[in-house]
Amino acid sequence: MKQSNMNEQYIDLLLSSTRSAISTLQTSINHLEYLKVQLAKNERSYQYQLPEQTAQVTILNENKQPSDLIRLKEVVQMTGLSRSSIYHQIQEQRFPSSISLGARAVAWLRKDIESWIADKISNRTKE
Repeated sequence: MKQSNMNEQYIDLLLSSTRSAISTLQTSINHLEYLKVQLAKNERSYQYQLPEQTAQVTILNENKQPSDLIRLKEVVQMTGLSRSSIYHQIQEQRFPSSISLGARAVAWLRKDIESWIADKISNRTKE
């Protein structure tokens, strides 16, 4: 009887551990599917065209205007730079400056960021 009881406890422990692993994997799958959707949205939002002499960034979403103010999160998504890299490049005057919106809020003009991206693309093709 003792052995039978120990076997049941061991099986219960394995079941619990397996259910936990399955739950963790399902959560990971859900996160990955969400990220995949977000990446697909980002790819549809911006299309980079490289004409022969100048690079242009074409915005596919008509609701976005060049005069839009965009926050750091979107700047990071558009450029692929980290927050610290952006501020470091601003200090070195190699990135557009932000506009103060208040005591603890800043934004950038969309057209400034798009121009910076176009310049980077253009410089890459000249190398």
